[in-house]
Amino acid sequence: AALPSGEWLLGRGWDQTRWPGQQFPTAAAMDAVTGGHPAYLERVDGHAGWANTKAITLAGLTASTTDPAGGRILRDAKGAPAGVFVDNAQALVSSKIPPPSRAARKRHLARGLEAAAQAGLTEVHDAGVPLDTIPLYKELLAEGKMPARAYVMLAALDPDNTRGDVLAANRTLRPEIGLGDGRLTVRAIKVVSDGALGSRGAYLLAPYTDEPGTRGLLRIDAARFHALLAEALARGFQVNTHAIGDAANRFVLDEYERAFAGVPGGGRDRRFRVEHAQVLAPADVPRFKSLGVIPSVQPTHCTSDMRWAEARVGPVRIMGAYLWKTFLDQGVVLAGGSDAPVDSIAVLPGLYAAVTRQDARGWPPGGWHPQERV
Repeated sequence: AALPSGEWLLGRGWDQTRWPGQQFPTAAAMDAVTGGHPAYLERVDGHAGWANTKAITLAGLTASTTDPAGGRILRDAKGAPAGVFVDNAQALVSSKIPPPSRAARKRHLARGLEAAAQAGLTEVHDAGVPLDTIPLYKELLAEGKMPARAYVMLAALDPDNTRGDVLAANRTLRPEIGLGDGRLTVRAIKVVSDGALGSRGAYLLAPYTDEPGTRGLLRIDAARFHALLAEALARGFQVNTHAIGDAANRFVLDEYERAFAGVPGGGRDRRFRVEHAQVLAPADVPRFKSLGVIPSVQPTHCTSDMRWAEARVGPVRIMGAYLWKTFLDQGVVLAGGSDAPVDSIAVLPGLYAAVTRQDARGWPPGGWHPQERV
């Protein structure tokens, strides 16, 4: 059926690294195929959005619009928004999209759990869930419509990653563990500290090798993060923080260490996680073990990124990326996942990537940086 006039055209999954030239797309390119509808398509990693001219106009964005903290607007030669919005800048457009109805959200949640069960998963970790999604989970639980268990991480902040601290705004909020015979647990807070390598939002200690003018984006300020960590520790929440770049990983480890110092006996038993732990400076690798922090990695990210990752960070820094075997050899508890829908929710592709560090066709022979195979 045709999309009614004026409704938004939405989607996700584009990846410029798979296109000839690997250049970011433009609003003009989308204008030709969107028929006058406002359109917004998220990048495959969720860390950038591509908008057409209609959407940019509705959002009121011009050459005079400044980049928000932790975000970047890609611009044309005249300084006007070119069509791609990175990390915290995504909310400049996405906040104008009418939200789905409550019924639609519940339906999507049920479909996601069913897809996980069909893929053979008995439990999922749902990362970055708005607080108002928890009642939907509880309704599905009461209706017997949770074919897979769910360990839920509440989104720490609003979508622009600068407002709406979920703990500060909800003073009575506490973990809920093992509801419905263990089907539902709400016990963690998800924080996002930087972006992704693919959109050059991952926060690096030194500039990008293939774009020396940028080091990426730190998406949360230290004072806000420190306050959130202290509150989470006081209330018994685990904190799981997205960090991909080496500067972001150092920032997160520094703040975890600072927060743990205020906990009697330290915080090693709190099992805080770093989601992705993707590019690390050598000095920071042993800190995971000493702090009791769990690197939560996604093996298929490695095999998706391996054709271009070295171009982003160069031959030296790439030796500190995707360090699975190194972590295991140091006695670190290593968690693995898919980060679906960034990569397939299926289990076997992740296991295959972890063991071989090859793509589905067996490339490269012997595996990419095979010393880190598990």
